[in-house]
Amino acid sequence: MLNAGNGSCVGERGPSVRAWVRALCSAVALLPLGMATGCGDNGPDPVAAVVITPASMNFAALDQTLQLSAEAQTSGGVPIAGAPITWSESDATVCDVDANGLVTATGNGTTTVMATADNVSGSASCSVQQARSSLAFSRQPVGGLAEQPLATQPVVEVRDSNGNRVTSDNATQVGVLIGNDPCSGTLSGTTALTVVAGEAAFTDLSIDVECSGYSLAAASPSLTGATSALFDVALNLATVSVIPPTLTLESLGATAQLTAEARSPSGRLIGGLTPVWEAAPTTVCTVSTAGVVTAVDNGACTVTATIDDVSGSTSVTVQQEAARVTVSPEFAALGVLETVAFSVSAFDALGNPVSVPAVSLSCLDPGVASSSGTDVTGVAPGVTDCTATVDAVTGTARIAVVDQSGFALLFTTGQDTYVVSATSGSTFDVDLWMIRPAGGDGDLGAIQGALQWDPGQLTYVSSTGIESGFTWVPNETNVGSGTLDFAAFSAAGTAGTFVLARVSFTASGASGGGTDLDPSVSTAGSTLGDVITALVQPVVSALLIE
Repeated sequence: MLNAGNGSCVGERGPSVRAWVRALCSAVALLPLGMATGCGDNGPDPVAAVVITPASMNFAALDQTLQLSAEAQTSGGVPIAGAPITWSESDATVCDVDANGLVTATGNGTTTVMATADNVSGSASCSVQQARSSLAFSRQPVGGLAEQPLATQPVVEVRDSNGNRVTSDNATQVGVLIGNDPCSGTLSGTTALTVVAGEAAFTDLSIDVECSGYSLAAASPSLTGATSALFDVALNLATVSVIPPTLTLESLGATAQLTAEARSPSGRLIGGLTPVWEAAPTTVCTVSTAGVVTAVDNGACTVTATIDDVSGSTSVTVQQEAARVTVSPEFAALGVLETVAFSVSAFDALGNPVSVPAVSLSCLDPGVASSSGTDVTGVAPGVTDCTATVDAVTGTARIAVVDQSGFALLFTTGQDTYVVSATSGSTFDVDLWMIRPAGGDGDLGAIQGALQWDPGQLTYVSSTGIESGFTWVPNETNVGSGTLDFAAFSAAGTAGTFVLARVSFTASGASGGGTDLDPSVSTAGSTLGDVITALVQPVVSALLIE
């Protein structure tokens, strides 16, 4: 109401609204008749209520906002236009309202927002309950060594739609797995956790394969997942082994390929690594950058492979083994009681000489020749082989013993007995040519000898001489050449190889001066035709005895 004495409105509720009432009452006369003003006949109506719109608020995310409006009303519900409003809240940690009525959600809970005019307040309820929306890595993983826990373990948060952690969540289960996986690694450890206050803090995650560019992915049902930043996992090398762990090389210059196996602490084979190879001492063996070891000399050496300061080694033994044994001379003719000294040599598979221990010759027919160490003595006329053995490898010399001066001839290819291949049942002849060089003088007398063969391999067919021996007397004086077809054989049993018959002979009874013989032997038959070398060696003298 208006005060008649001073024209002011009564019922002012304080200095905060007094100026507003005075201004309102002064403007009453200007209003159209019947318009509500809040000033009655006796002055302005007091503020009876403040109404806030909306009367309640529900927020699902922090930092969400809502603009409120407030209206001061008379007791009759008539709005009091222009009434100044003061905003406040009972708990700013839940909802915070500014001077203009803008409410911001600040924390989960329920509180009241108030609007006040002339000491009269109205209120609205404000409720904040964050809704789960997505996952996010609040702490990014940092890689370490393969098969060991990551250097920095990840922390995953449950967040609302505005990206704030939902601290009220203690039930959501979060799982992690490898997201970007360039090397097919495996994630180990506790990979699923239930959040505490909206947070899952992992503690023991590891990846087993070293690689660059891994990431982790976090997932939970009904929530948007998250992917971590990229990180690297470094090599975790525990052992290096050299394969084979021991090695023996049996020839100088022999080589072998070594390999280095790198393994992790769990024993996982790690590929793609290049070792550094070393050999010691290099006087025994050497090794290439590719791991090829080469024998240099007899002895022991160690080959080492090193990868990232982790080493493994193999023991290499160089021990030559005889692959070929020779007895020199390969053929010798000697008289009864005559002794010849032989030498034995051995060679490895690559032809390098092998140190030969003291070795003795063993003669197959001691009735023809006997041995003592490497000396052989003629016992009686005939042919036999004397053998030396080194590292289970044998070498043989053929011995022809004759009872007079002359020549001894033996069918051979050099070191070993002549071997031919024949079809079972085939028949062939052995022919002997005795050739006197031009200008030779003296008549050639009788040639006497013995024929030997292996009945288990050859079947004797016929001979122009006698089976146990033969005598050939040319029918011309100063004959230039003559041929003796002295034996025919057939291959026994099934097809295969066999030893050709052996022939030894002496030439005697020649008249005149020295006469050299140039012998040769050939075979002829259904499947043969090979030329056989005949070795001729003087027994005592190169001169035929008259």
